[in-house]
Amino acid sequence: MATIGFIGLGVMGHAMARNLLRAGHALQVHDLNSKAVATLVSDGATDASSCKGAAKGAEFVITMLPDGPDVELAVFGDDGVLEGLQKGALFINMSTILPDITISIGERLKAKGYAMVDAPVGLSSQHAIEGTLLIMAGGETADVERARPVLAKMGRTIVHTGPVGTGSAIKAINNQMASSVAAATAEALNLAQPCG
Repeated sequence: MATIGFIGLGVMGHAMARNLLRAGHALQVHDLNSKAVATLVSDGATDASSCKGAAKGAEFVITMLPDGPDVELAVFGDDGVLEGLQKGALFINMSTILPDITISIGERLKAKGYAMVDAPVGLSSQHAIEGTLLIMAGGETADVERARPVLAKMGRTIVHTGPVGTGSAIKAINNQMASSVAAATAEALNLAQPCG
């Protein structure tokens, strides 16, 4: 089992982190919401107190945050992931962010000697609870394969989409498709309503 830093314990992240704990991984967690941290600590996680603390001694560091600037701050800010990242550790961003920000983060980490996998998720919070998410993973083949056993505790379907940035791109396309289907369904129901 691995030591994993997990940053971002919102509705999705909390469920994903819990599944890693249940799988037997040692989890170092951080979130601005102390209650979210406390519930996982009561289940056996360690309160890392900062992004740097989450990364310290971890083989994998995962971020699940609301937006690109949040990920950049978590990685490169004061007491950020980069300050605690050990040699050979793999950074995995599972947040849904813009592809160009993803690529920029990957390039900045690569310049420091670290590898990244961008692995945003699809489906719902219930799938996060069940550990059956769709995961779209961008990165070098060896890095994605290294991450796969960890990702498999959170998702049922893991698709290697190509290099860093393609996971985020495919997630954006997936969101657009889902929105289009939802809009078409709503229009069809609206048309059908007068027909009884």
